[in-house]
Amino acid sequence: MANSQLTRNRALVGGGFGATVRRIRVGAAPDGSEQASGLTLPARCVVLGAWVDVRVAEATGTGKTMVIGPTSDPNGYLTAVDVSSVGVKNATVGALLPTTGAGDVTGAGENVVFTASNNDWVEFRGDIYVMYLNLSNK
Repeated sequence: MANSQLTRNRALVGGGFGATVRRIRVGAAPDGSEQASGLTLPARCVVLGAWVDVRVAEATGTGKTMVIGPTSDPNGYLTAVDVSSVGVKNATVGALLPTTGAGDVTGAGENVVFTASNNDWVEFRGDIYVMYLNLSNK
């Protein structure tokens, strides 16, 4: 496998390229509206993967799933992440993440957002992780 090839679960380091993983802490239960994560992706990056580490499961809410993506496609990275149990989840891969080959290349630096399926969440706490390859400075 050549150093420039990417796979779904890892990036091979070669030619000065390396994947970056950023953590987004969710310290309060989301309210059902689109939530800004505080993470702005670099312009010209390829998002390789995303997952959620559910530290405190949601028990009260009528719906217990969330979606994650950029503001231009809020479920573009993960759809229907089940947060009703503790553990690392990656759910259904959204349209912008690679299932084979490369993923979507961001334009002018997109903000990552997440949305809970309902506005009655109480318990959920966790971390969202986004892995990307920055092409803008290469």
